[in-house]
Amino acid sequence: MKRYGTLVVGALLSSTALTWDVPALAQEQEDAIEEVVVRGRFIPEPKRETSEISSFLSEVDFKRQGDSNIALSLRRVTGLSLVGGKFIYVRGLGERYSSAILNGSPLPSPEPLRRVVPLDLFPTAVLASASAQKTFSPQYSGEFGGGLVEIKTKTAPDSEFFEIGVSGGLNTETSFRDGLQYDGGTRDWLGFDSGIRKIPSALQAAIDSGKRVNSSNFTPAELQTIGRGFANSELWVLFDGTVPGDIGVDLTYGNRWDRGDASYGLIASAGYDNDWQTKKGQKQDGRLGVGQALVLGNDFTFVSTQNDLKLHALLGLGAELENSEYKLTSMYIRNTSKEARREDGFNASQGAEVVRDSLEWIERGLWTNQIEGKNNFSDAFNVVWRGSYSKADRDSPYDRTVQYRDFNNDGVIEYDDQQGRNITRFSTIKDTVKSGGADFTWLIGGRTDSQIKAGYVYTDTGRDSGQR
Repeated sequence: MKRYGTLVVGALLSSTALTWDVPALAQEQEDAIEEVVVRGRFIPEPKRETSEISSFLSEVDFKRQGDSNIALSLRRVTGLSLVGGKFIYVRGLGERYSSAILNGSPLPSPEPLRRVVPLDLFPTAVLASASAQKTFSPQYSGEFGGGLVEIKTKTAPDSEFFEIGVSGGLNTETSFRDGLQYDGGTRDWLGFDSGIRKIPSALQAAIDSGKRVNSSNFTPAELQTIGRGFANSELWVLFDGTVPGDIGVDLTYGNRWDRGDASYGLIASAGYDNDWQTKKGQKQDGRLGVGQALVLGNDFTFVSTQNDLKLHALLGLGAELENSEYKLTSMYIRNTSKEARREDGFNASQGAEVVRDSLEWIERGLWTNQIEGKNNFSDAFNVVWRGSYSKADRDSPYDRTVQYRDFNNDGVIEYDDQQGRNITRFSTIKDTVKSGGADFTWLIGGRTDSQIKAGYVYTDTGRDSGQR
């Protein structure tokens, strides 16, 4: 937006006489400055406050870039790379040397073999800023290896507001085209299982007995009963169906109340995203044949359709008193992926044409409650403290792979009943982190550039996992 203004100059002249000093005017014109150049350099406030090498993203950057989650936004920062669509590596180092914190507190991870938190869980709609620090500073954990990402949620606003955001997207290779799908449960569109993917009661009873579920411990009739307990067509049959477009909705409300010297604020946000993606491709590998010649081994074509369903909710309460500040944040994030996949081609080890159908349902969730405070006991001494309880979980029920095979090389594909080629897997992970800390600051002689800082941090982490 450009703004134009008009400059109006008025002059009051004497009505009696008006004289001009011509030589003086000419001298002023000769001494006049022809050009004035003013140069300045803008350094954002966070960069002015730190001596470490770091990069910052603000809420304005999130809106301008239009990225749906913080992982996509951070990939634009110099020195950071996005791996697998959800993990941020600092300066090319792996997750062993990269970590993330939320409002100064550590986070649990719902990933089975990784400690690092997948940042695609965090929608930019509930975030105020993010920073990536590439050099160590004492206020961070001693586990700091190569880089740290600090995420901050939104705080109480300066005035009341209410925002509604609606987004949509189309993919030329996915939207309104045929994709591979399966029915699933009645609440799949929300990202919640309706119960159809639970371990069948007969199988759960057999597991609870403490015996290995096989023909040595159970009769054929009992094994048949266990097998019949599994869902059939809803979680087995894959079909081609029209894939819809992407859609998202975000609601945010905030308000602030002033009561004398105190100020209180509230912010609440909720959102839902439904995204689709279809992938098609070819998988081949080479093998050494007769005379050590390189020949074609496995040769497969594949098609995969994945539906990502995301929910998020944030509630923030804040209070600013005369010499203290308090903030309470509760956030819940849920990301569910529903995928149907088919591979069709020649399997070199089996020497036959095979078809593999796979389906996946992965629920990832993160729930955190945090309390923060700042107390100014004098002009020279203050304490910033925090505490948090966070829980992450990953549930992947009915991770299923079924194989069909051309046994007679006659083009007839039949069910392959080999045990190792047909798998139904149930897996869960629960990761919990309890933490607390305090930072103390003393100003020496009342000078802000001379400080003594000390701090304490406590962290307790627990993880439970299981797979059947």
